[in-house]
Amino acid sequence: MPEQIKVNREVFGTGENLLVCGSVMKLPDEIRALQGKVQCVYVDPPFMTGEKFMRRRPYGEKGWKTGTPAPRYPAYEDRYTSEKQYLRLLRRVISVGKSLLSETGVFYLHLDWRMSAQARIMCDREFGKTRFLNELIWAYESGGRSKKTFSRKHDTILLSAK
Repeated sequence: MPEQIKVNREVFGTGENLLVCGSVMKLPDEIRALQGKVQCVYVDPPFMTGEKFMRRRPYGEKGWKTGTPAPRYPAYEDRYTSEKQYLRLLRRVISVGKSLLSETGVFYLHLDWRMSAQARIMCDREFGKTRFLNELIWAYESGGRSKKTFSRKHDTILLSAK
């Protein structure tokens, strides 16, 4: 389990291998202090699904063994008033990610089919087309299958270098 650092947002780690959970729009000072020093940034922003996500929290011995009882709690909302608002967030994510990287750092951006094309263009603008290293495809089998369209069973992880 990572060691927690005391900040106003959730930041776990000791200065190496940090896991930061929070809004990219309001960076904690501890994160700003890392600008230009980070070797790898992996970002998994909301995907603009338009949904409100819940999480299940099993409790008690039976809950941990069987999965019930497990009440549902709000996890996060992935709702934006417009595509323009979401793209503004994505631009900020990419810009902040790049600013944290050292000269040899790499940036991973994890998205799905909804915005991966727009994100690739944004990354090319921010990092430069020659700094694009790869598009990683994470294929999976979970979830239902569509009867009307091809199933969407993969996410895209864009990889760019500073």
